[in-house]
Amino acid sequence: RLNSSHLVISYAVFCLKKNRPISIIAFSFLVYTFFLMIRRPPRSTLFPYTTLFRSMQQAQFENRLHNQEYWARYFDTLVENRFNTFQVLFAYDMDGYMCPAYPYFLDVEQYPDVAVTGLSKEQQQRNQADLKRLIRMAHQRGLNVTIGFWCHYYRYSGSSKAIDQTPVKGKVWGVTEENLIPYTKVAMAKFLQTFPEIDNMMFLMHGESGLKAEEMKAFWSAVFPVLKQYGPQITYELRAKGVPDDLIHIGLDLGLKVRVNTKYWEEHV
Repeated sequence: RLNSSHLVISYAVFCLKKNRPISIIAFSFLVYTFFLMIRRPPRSTLFPYTTLFRSMQQAQFENRLHNQEYWARYFDTLVENRFNTFQVLFAYDMDGYMCPAYPYFLDVEQYPDVAVTGLSKEQQQRNQADLKRLIRMAHQRGLNVTIGFWCHYYRYSGSSKAIDQTPVKGKVWGVTEENLIPYTKVAMAKFLQTFPEIDNMMFLMHGESGLKAEEMKAFWSAVFPVLKQYGPQITYELRAKGVPDDLIHIGLDLGLKVRVNTKYWEEHV
């Protein structure tokens, strides 16, 4: 009987009937198999098991972020079922919520006018503290944490119509086409300094992230050096859709740990 569900050790039990002789070859095979099964299988590094936490529904996202008991149960379940990576994706299909995510967790002194409308300093500090706790709880259980930035500039609504240029409660105000690149550079630097525990980062690169095709090269050419300076140990995952080869080479030439990936199977389940 093979049993590999135990959290600490996997084991094998072989039941042999009496009065039945066993050959040396068969016995050797059983011993060999036993020692193969006595340890947990190694984690996959090529196709890691992954689970997602997306900011798709604002109320649910915020409720989950602040719920320590929920994460204890959830992470324990992931470990029991041999997951090894956990992803937090900001601004996925959220019509401007967490687009970009930085001001929900920190202020950038150089850009005091960039802020989340209606978000108090106390709420911002709670968001930051609870995201740190989430990362810490995941690491305590051996889970790697990926932070995904899927929106860099809120230019269009979910219906692909240009947004109204008025402040909306719960959404970022103050980012413009003129300050997008310089703001992102200093905000990303501060985010990496505030959350140095992050293992990986994932970026949506193309038009769905709010960037126009003609803006992509200038934007990433400016942001990549910031990633190299403040997060050289982090692996950066670039979503393959719409990413030209020259952008990949810009990152590689800087010495960034770059990996190009695509959507995971059954990601919407």
